[in-house]
Amino acid sequence: MTTGTGQAAAPARDLARKPFTRMFTTPLYVGSSLNPVTSSLIATAPVPIATEPHV
Repeated sequence: MTTGTGQAAAPARDLARKPFTRMFTTPLYVGSSLNPVTSSLIATAPVPIATEPHV
C-alpha cells in the first residue's frame, strides 16, 4: 500500500537542488534591463515638470 507522499516530495527536492529557477531569475533579469529605462525617465522628467508651472 503506497501513500503517494514520495511524489509530492520529489518536486520539493528538485527545488532544493536548484534554488535559482526561472521563476526566480526572470524578474531579476527584467528588473535589471528596465533599470536604465527608469533612470533615463527620472533624469529627463524634472525639466518638463519644472517648466509647466513656470518654476
